[in-house]
Amino acid sequence: MTIITGSQRAPRITGIDMMRGYYAGMGDDPCLFGAEIEFALCRQNDLMPPSSSENKALFSAMEKEGWGIRHEPPTSAIEIATPAFALNDLKGLMSHVNQGTQTLFQQAVDHGFMLSPYGQFPHIPLDALQVVNLERYQTFFAPPRDDMTEVFRFFNSCMNIQISLGYRDPDHLLRIIRMATALEPVMFLSFDSSCGYTEGHKINHIHNIAQKVKMGVNTGIPDFYYTAKNGAEFVDAHIDYTLNHPHVFAAFNDEGHLKKLPLGQWRSFSEMEAQGLGPQNMTNYLQAQSESWRRACNVATIVNDAGEVVNHRAEICAFQNGLLHQRTSAIILGYLIGYDDAFYAQTAELLKRFGIDLEDMSASKTLMEANFNAACYHDNHYHEVAFGHASMKDFISEFADLIEAAADRHGVHADIQALLHIMRAGRPDWLVYRTEMPSLEDTVQYLRDFPKMAADNPDMIGGNVCADQLFTSGKMQSKSLVSK
Repeated sequence: MTIITGSQRAPRITGIDMMRGYYAGMGDDPCLFGAEIEFALCRQNDLMPPSSSENKALFSAMEKEGWGIRHEPPTSAIEIATPAFALNDLKGLMSHVNQGTQTLFQQAVDHGFMLSPYGQFPHIPLDALQVVNLERYQTFFAPPRDDMTEVFRFFNSCMNIQISLGYRDPDHLLRIIRMATALEPVMFLSFDSSCGYTEGHKINHIHNIAQKVKMGVNTGIPDFYYTAKNGAEFVDAHIDYTLNHPHVFAAFNDEGHLKKLPLGQWRSFSEMEAQGLGPQNMTNYLQAQSESWRRACNVATIVNDAGEVVNHRAEICAFQNGLLHQRTSAIILGYLIGYDDAFYAQTAELLKRFGIDLEDMSASKTLMEANFNAACYHDNHYHEVAFGHASMKDFISEFADLIEAAADRHGVHADIQALLHIMRAGRPDWLVYRTEMPSLEDTVQYLRDFPKMAADNPDMIGGNVCADQLFTSGKMQSKSLVSK
């Protein structure tokens, strides 16, 4: 979850016209793309979150090796952020992310930590989470406002992958937004890696997404995602939302310090000065923008080497991260959504046959929300979940064929096989984990055993395999490895 802070204190933002240029897109300049990969982190000895100083030690070790590394609010999470890659270097981005993941995995082990294969923890209670020692996260969550407890709980639910896509112009941005929104149930169900427990309680749904729903005014899909008729209309609506929607819970005051608003107060950017909260300048505009977390696809900043915002990008955030195929599959699928015109057209036609018209999203809104709810509260089903006018199995059997053909065109056929296996066999990682490890005891013990299994079988974290393939091959085991 990207939260922008900075020191761009001027100029004062007076309306939509001032901001349009920051959303113009790349135009004749080449689009670039990249990724941010979040990981769940705990100590090996007691399977509890590291302290802020322990987290910082791992952070520093990764920085020394030259990796782009970022903090997340809790000490039980850490993020790899890639540089921007050219569109003709799809394999280069995948290689970079996989190498970074393997380096982080080993550095974590060397520091006495481990990364969770589930992308979350089955047993850690909310009150055990610690907040990293950074001003912005201390302001937000140390402690959180009583009405933001569920926002903080989100960070204990599952780690995300964000795929950043530079866009040519606002129409290209809207195209990405539309398809990511239409496909969010497919991405949620196919990429989720969570186990069947959270905070010691059994779950039968996608906890990460269910938790996002509980984040209130800071999340969801705004109406203009459905109603915008073209890119220019979308950009204006996005700016207007950032200026006038009351979702701000923290802002920079006149002295430049980030301050949390009192309990129960949610303000808009446009009323900050009247309420004495701080200046209505670029810093607080970006802060307001970054406090609205969309379910499937955000609009996020592009900054230059001086840290100044120069443009924006689409950020698909409907991918969840474990340690298996998710990062590689997300990069490929995100790339196809953003830059493969044939794939986009074919997928749009497929969606239309299932009742979702990307050119008339308003008419499809009710069905799309039903798709989302069916996927989120799946009761441990995948193929059987409703999608459009049929089932998820009906849709993804054809969607997988489109992905495979597009992957062939881009030379990444081998790299997408795990995702195709999941879609065709109906065995996503979350379903495998919940089937193979039905008890909390087995689930926690598997977490404890994972570093040794991965050390013995390095391809487990190589980025090109799913849980069902590993269990079938015998490289991954559950009850046979549980200490009795």
